[in-house]
Amino acid sequence: MRRPASAAVRQLVWDRMREGAWPPGTRIPTERALAQELGVHRSTVAAVYDDLAADGILDRRQGSGTYVHQTLWGVAPNWTRYLATAAARPSAALMSQVRAARVRRGILDLTRADPGPDFWPHEALTQLWHALDVPALLEYGPPEGAMALREAASLEMARRTGRPVSPTSVLITAGASQALYLVARGLLKPGDSIAMESPSFYYSLPLFQSCGIRLLPIQMDREGLRPDVLEDTLRRHRPAMVWVNPTHHNPTGTVLSAERRTATLELAARWQVPVLEDDAFNGLDLPGAAPPAPLYREGGSPHVIYVGTVSKSVAPGLRVGWMVAPDPVIRQLADVKGQMDLGTPLAMQALAAAWLTHPARAQHESALGRRLWDRLEIFQQALKPLHALGAAWDRPTGGFYQWLRWPEGKTDREWLAIAVHQAGLVFSPGQLYGSPEGFARFNFAAARHERVTAHLAQLADALS
Repeated sequence: MRRPASAAVRQLVWDRMREGAWPPGTRIPTERALAQELGVHRSTVAAVYDDLAADGILDRRQGSGTYVHQTLWGVAPNWTRYLATAAARPSAALMSQVRAARVRRGILDLTRADPGPDFWPHEALTQLWHALDVPALLEYGPPEGAMALREAASLEMARRTGRPVSPTSVLITAGASQALYLVARGLLKPGDSIAMESPSFYYSLPLFQSCGIRLLPIQMDREGLRPDVLEDTLRRHRPAMVWVNPTHHNPTGTVLSAERRTATLELAARWQVPVLEDDAFNGLDLPGAAPPAPLYREGGSPHVIYVGTVSKSVAPGLRVGWMVAPDPVIRQLADVKGQMDLGTPLAMQALAAAWLTHPARAQHESALGRRLWDRLEIFQQALKPLHALGAAWDRPTGGFYQWLRWPEGKTDREWLAIAVHQAGLVFSPGQLYGSPEGFARFNFAAARHERVTAHLAQLADALS
């Protein structure tokens, strides 16, 4: 005998509470939404909700909705308490708004961290992959990384810095982001502070708050981090470390001048504080650009932890990077990494090692610079209508990002809503990176001519 629809609805509500899908305090679907989901009449759901409210199971709030009653912690664990007190913090509401916009149908996503699939060296990577002995790469590898890739990374470091680097001073990571996390977990402790540029990509990472680390912002100008502000911060707050992204800085695109690189290293030596150099955008120079050498070249191993990656110039899913630091530091962080993930997958390491030593690599990076130039030209041409309305920007010399200052008068949330709903594009608001209201980061490399021109014209029309 088929049970009544009301009994099925009641059972579903109880099942979702017991399974933890609807813990106490949760706002559950409206009568209309649940009725549509179950294929029953709305009045049936309303009657069940009323009965459960009378029994003290649900809480009906006029004008707000229907909630699982807060007192029902015998039904399921108190997930609300766990979520509220967890060490790892959720993404900021503004970031959640950006992520929701990225999956909208037809949206032009200018928040990407890479230039997109049409920039990837598909043919060369496919050939290298088929040449790998894949069955031999399915074991766990050493946490510090496969020796073939550590050797390839040490040769790459010699090419970048002109300094010999021992493979034992190299730790392989799952991209540059994991390297930052390893330093935060393996070298710092709760209560420590780190000095870093403001704005900075690092401010968008909740990992520092979850590690109990305080961030000390160092103001920037067109030459990058200001040494005078850094010196004052070192004197007043004694941070445990200085973090910098000196070349094609994320998000502003700024390049730290040679003089300021030297000044930063001198301050680090004077105050005996290490410098973490995030050099993820190394080699992503536009034609004619010649950034100064990495800080690691000048500072050497005693003061600088260097972080590099191949993900930015090849493909983001490769997820392979490396760190260079004194051997005791590498051993400590390798131990932390081994506890975390048992090592970066050997297959990806083998592919990255083959790429770093492949003849096609130099040709790809040269072509990449020219293509980035072309995309930037298209993007800046498409931006001109916004300039007429009061937007302003400097031209980057490499990387993927255009940093823009909006005309005054609106909040970041308002700019984002206008862009998403009236122009069909999404960008990264500057607040995500610690900047004040009124700034934005666009990935100009991900902007194809026909789409970006149309969408930015729509944005200018919406603003005017």
